[in-house]
Amino acid sequence: MKKQLIFIILGLAFFTSFINAQSSDKPHDNKKYSKQQITDTYSYYYNVYSENRRYGILKNDKKLLPDIFEKGYNYNSDIKTKIILSFNSLYGLFNLETETWDIPLKYSYLKNIGNGFYIAKSERKTGIVDDKNKIFFDFVFKDIQKLSFVENYFIVKNWSDKYGIINIISKKYSIPCEYSYLTKSNMPNTFKVKKDNKYNYADINNKLLFKHWYEKIYELTKGRKLYIVKKNNRTGIIDKNENVIVPFDYLNIETKAYNDGSHLAQNIDKLYGFIRPDGSISVPFKYTKIEKTGYGRKSILARNEDKCGILRINDGVPYEITTCDYDNVKSSENVFIISKKGKYGIIDLYGNKILDIIYEEINTVNTGRKTFYTLKKGYENYIADKNGNIINKTYYLEIFPYKNFNRYSKLNSYFIVKKQNEKYSVIDFFGKEILNQSFDKIISVDNNYIVFQDNNMVGIFDLYSNKTIVPAEYDQILYENKKYIAILNNEYYRLDLNNDKPVINKMKFEY
Repeated sequence: MKKQLIFIILGLAFFTSFINAQSSDKPHDNKKYSKQQITDTYSYYYNVYSENRRYGILKNDKKLLPDIFEKGYNYNSDIKTKIILSFNSLYGLFNLETETWDIPLKYSYLKNIGNGFYIAKSERKTGIVDDKNKIFFDFVFKDIQKLSFVENYFIVKNWSDKYGIINIISKKYSIPCEYSYLTKSNMPNTFKVKKDNKYNYADINNKLLFKHWYEKIYELTKGRKLYIVKKNNRTGIIDKNENVIVPFDYLNIETKAYNDGSHLAQNIDKLYGFIRPDGSISVPFKYTKIEKTGYGRKSILARNEDKCGILRINDGVPYEITTCDYDNVKSSENVFIISKKGKYGIIDLYGNKILDIIYEEINTVNTGRKTFYTLKKGYENYIADKNGNIINKTYYLEIFPYKNFNRYSKLNSYFIVKKQNEKYSVIDFFGKEILNQSFDKIISVDNNYIVFQDNNMVGIFDLYSNKTIVPAEYDQILYENKKYIAILNNEYYRLDLNNDKPVINKMKFEY
């Protein structure tokens, strides 16, 4: 009785709104309303100034329905004259040809699935109706999803969260709702299913592919029909007749195949290697730990006990480029930084030497245009380019990379260095010192200005003009939001560096 009363009230409210909206045949103001054509005769219209856009229907530019509706899921409609509309979260199907509601505004969800059928939801229950609101499948499901590429079949989920498949033509189950997981496989009209935490494949008529159920199952897509499966916590490879191709001697076989068909695997001795689907070994099982790294995860750092090596996926084929001779390996900018007995060096992706293992520290510097390496050898510091060439002829006590992203700058990137005389300067990509003087300390670099310290006083050096523009006469110089403030004896000065000659103004504070 309550439900009937609610529908009566909604119907009266809708009818009243409809009658009131009919007071004018046309939208009053062409600037106020916008129109979207449906057919040559019918079109949507809506108020462009409304915060919550609502649509109405025009017939030959005269009002047929008021602008109180929201559009439904009409993108899949096969008949343009039948449109889904919603009002107050209730959906229905309006027929433009008959100008009546073929499906009344009563469903909380309505979606066109083609051939005159609609998935509908009422009181949280889902079913299928036709375009005359005739029930084709009762409202007993939790969810219904259309199967792509399989006409008239739908995956359904019941209220026990079990999946099956129905045929809306025969109105029967082709697969009963007995699986906790069901998804389309690569095989035609076949589905991967899960039951009691084990997997199998079932065709559209629920005929199982395998006699046994497996803890894990994966269909290999290349070559003949083979499957990676797991049973009793052991993994192997079988064919469609369940003949064992690769024995169940592995803890895991990864599903991803490389170009030569290899799969990364771990055997029962917990060692890693690569195996092909025919059972041949492409990389020996001798690694105790592996770590995928590098761009696109094309490199694998391999560890054998306490030593490291490198496996590389080149042209889609895994192979060992260095044996486990190193204490550690770190991937960096398309190279590997390797270490042995506390010393570091660099090799490329194919194991070729770039830098000998003679440095106490190596750091990668990516300037955005080029890649460099800062190298520490005792108290000597060097800079090497990506090919391992040392760019500074003499060593430095310290090297600090600095990036300048101002596109108007003369220098885009450079290095701050501490020279052997304990003074600081700046060098470019070629190792050339670009300042005509050096300083006791470089405090900061912003745009092309260096805030430096000499004799415990602070000034500003312009990299662009290569000269000091603010003498070292201040206790501090602060930089924030492109503004410089100098401090001397507790007096504050604003520095304007935008002119040919810096302008220095004492700051006044009023209370």
